[in-house]
Order: sequence, then structure tokens, then C-alpha cells
Amino acid sequence: IRSSSRACRGALLAALLYVPVLAKETSAVPASPALEMARQLNQAFIEVADSVSRSVVVIKVKTKEDKDGLELGGNPLLEQLPEEQRQQFERFFERFRGQTPRRQRPQPEPTDAEGNPFYNGRGSGMVMREDGYILTNHHVVEDAEAILVVFKDGREVKAEVRGRDPESDLAVLRLTEKVPGLVPVRFADSDKVRVGEFAIAIGAPFDLEYSVTFGHVSAKGRQVEDMRTLSDQDFIQTDANINVGNSGGPLVNINGEVMGVNSMIRTSMGVGVGIGFAIPSNLAREIGDRLIE
Repeated sequence: IRSSSRACRGALLAALLYVPVLAKETSAVPASPALEMARQLNQAFIEVADSVSRSVVVIKVKTKEDKDGLELGGNPLLEQLPEEQRQQFERFFERFRGQTPRRQRPQPEPTDAEGNPFYNGRGSGMVMREDGYILTNHHVVEDAEAILVVFKDGREVKAEVRGRDPESDLAVLRLTEKVPGLVPVRFADSDKVRVGEFAIAIGAPFDLEYSVTFGHVSAKGRQVEDMRTLSDQDFIQTDANINVGNSGGPLVNINGEVMGVNSMIRTSMGVGVGIGFAIPSNLAREIGDRLIE
């Protein structure tokens, strides 16, 4: 009996010592090259999003109203619809909310509890120079009465339009006060952008600030007729998701360099279909510099 008991204890001790060895050997099995490459690519996207977001801003705009009293600012998606269809959407939403159409009721000056302007439009932008110049789309700030720039760290600074260029759909804002620590974006040479390379969009679609989407450069040299302008400039086409609020934000490559300024989306019945267009960075930088000067 004693011999049998000693044998059992020995077997148990050997088993306990063997289990950690097995666990150590199992955990030491190296990941496959494919898995390691995927992890590196995953980390690259994380680093790009973190780095570029410091230079991206949310632009809040208090817009004027058109002659019919319709608030058109800050919604380029609706602006791309034919006039008749856009009015149908407006009447539908007014009836859905059970309200009288806005054009038939007086329009009080909207303010918040502290008396600040009510910002009814929103877009995105990017720091162009460390001394307080912001690059965005013309249609984001068109007819703006007041502009507020919001940084990722929560700082809010008022801004004014430095210059606008409707034909290229670009505009430059100037912050009304000095903001320390601004990090300008780095521009890529858009002539060297290649179809198929990664494309990462950062902006504030549907008020979801600092959303990051990624896809690829789908095509170059696209000419797109838009209701805001009949510009014959060439656009970069991307399948990275771009929606209302992304306008003016950057489209960057895997190196974190701005390839283009997100400007338009292709829609079907007022809904985005995953085709976006960005103003090439070479043109954006040239127009931005000229507006500043």
C-alpha cells in the first residue's frame, strides 16, 4: 500500500511539473508570417489615425437662410438633390415632426442658454499652418454668420473666413485668437497618388466627431458635375466612407499625408452609395496658400 501511494504521489508530481512545460511550449509557438503582417498593418492604421487626428478640426457654422427660409447650410447631401426633390424632403420632415413649415412661421434668432449663436451647420477641416489657418471646403462656410472651430482636445475657438474660392470649393479660415501647439497636416504629392493604395478619411459625419474610415483610392482624374459648381477640376475617387459632415476633412495615405480634401459624395435617392470625391492635395495646397497670402 505504501509503495502504491508513493507511486501515485510521484506520478501526480510529475504531471504537475509537466503541465507548465507544455503551456510554455504552446505559448512560445510563433505567429504565422501572415498573422504578424496583419498585426503590423492594424498597428499602422492605429498610428495614422492617432497622428492625423491632432490636425483635424470640427467646424461648427451658424448659417444664413435662403429667401424661402430653408436652412441649407451644413447639409451638402441635401444640396446635391434637385430643387424640387429637396423641397419634397423638407415638407415631408416638417409633416413628420408635426410642425408648421419653417417658411410660414417667424424665425427668432437662435441662441443657446448662454446667448451664443446656435450652430446649425457642421463640417470638418484641417490645420494648414501653425499660426492659426484652417483649410476646409467653401460650401461648409458659405453664407456663414458665425464659425466655431473645435479641436480634438476639446478646445473651442472662434474663426473668420480668410478667403473662399467657389470654383475649387476650397476656403481658408483664420482663428481669432492664438492657439498654442497647433500641428499642421503634411501634404502628399497628389500627382504621385496611385489607384489601389490605402485611403483613410477623418472627419465628423452626422455629428460623430473624429470618425475614421478607410478604403482605397478608386480612381484619379474624375470630373464630377456638382450642383454647387460646374468645376472641371479632377477629383480623387475613394471608397472610404464619406458622409455629411466629412466635407473639408482630410483623405490621407498610410504615411499620414493628406492626399486630398473630402468634398463630395455620389448619392442615389439622397443616400450615399460609398463613392466619395476629394480635391487633390496639390490643388488644395496651392489654393490655400493663395487665399492666405
